[in-house]
Amino acid sequence: MRFWKTLIPDEPLISHSEAVPPRHTKRIPPAVRGWSVVSIVANGLVAGLSTAISRDAAPLLLGAIFTLFPLYILFFWNDVISMVNTSKQRAIEQSPFAVRINFGVQWIAISVCVGTTAILCITSVVAVARITR
Repeated sequence: MRFWKTLIPDEPLISHSEAVPPRHTKRIPPAVRGWSVVSIVANGLVAGLSTAISRDAAPLLLGAIFTLFPLYILFFWNDVISMVNTSKQRAIEQSPFAVRINFGVQWIAISVCVGTTAILCITSVVAVARITR
């Protein structure tokens, strides 16, 4: 039960501050770490099952490609934070009248992890369907 509670982010979806909070720059938040691990494990299971069903290496290659994103978030969190800060700053500089919706960094990272797993599931189903015809 403790692991499931770590998957809940501790920041709101839309934050009111312009920059990333300083507490996120030092260590990766537990929610992001948990979702990254869940995404990596799920990608491995999906890739392994679809490779076994189709008897082809294409789903395994797709799994490796889509697992790179959660791995990058997991191991290079400081780079992710600096990338988010830079992109927010560039957006403000390029269009000063743009609507500024500041999504929480944890939610962005979690969305990337869940999105890569969802895309891998869809592409694996399509690849298995095409191969087994």
